[in-house]
Amino acid sequence: MSAWSVRGPVMAVVHAAGTVVLLKLKLAGVMPPTFLTWITIAVLIGVAWLWGSVDGWRRIDRPVVTWFVAGVVGGLLGGVLNVAGRALFVDQTGVSQLPAQLTSGAAFTALLIMVPAWVGVAIGARLDPPVAQEPGAAGAVSSAAAPRDRAASAKEAARSRAATRTAKVRPSPHNRKPSPTALQERDEPASRTAQRPGSAGKSRGTSGPANRTPSPRPRPDRDSSGRSGSED
Repeated sequence: MSAWSVRGPVMAVVHAAGTVVLLKLKLAGVMPPTFLTWITIAVLIGVAWLWGSVDGWRRIDRPVVTWFVAGVVGGLLGGVLNVAGRALFVDQTGVSQLPAQLTSGAAFTALLIMVPAWVGVAIGARLDPPVAQEPGAAGAVSSAAAPRDRAASAKEAARSRAATRTAKVRPSPHNRKPSPTALQERDEPASRTAQRPGSAGKSRGTSGPANRTPSPRPRPDRDSSGRSGSED
């Protein structure tokens, strides 16, 4: 979209609104008509001058041609809007006023748009332009930030791998080997039981070879006199 296609219609609406407001204030008799006219012209000039200064400060392409076309478009469109606004809000002006507004009225409106805007462009061009970020600078910033992002992602990946390895190596509570202290505590009651004399005797009596019940020996045959067969 061209720059004049925005500036021309906007300035036409501003001038038509200013004319309608001026006529309403004159009919209301709030202030002297001449004073109101100069105030309205000053406001319209100020709007064009301020916009032109911004364009000169921003260094837009061909600002003089842009504001020339915007002035022509604004003058013609402003004349049509002026007649329509007066017909709707002021005194019901008819279509008979349209030729005058499209010739002398449009020329006056175009001058009020072009000249202040050109002056503003000349003043704004003397100011320091806004600092625009160059594409190379943006690429350098992104390329400088890329290694940091890669390093952070690498650290996170290393941490996750280390956590996974620790979870795999760590034994479960059921398969964990007992510590020497646990073994000692487990064997300590058995050793105490073995050291008791009563328990030792009981254990010998029950399982030792000395306490086994002897089998009965065979007795030699004896006669009625009580002597053995060998003595006979």
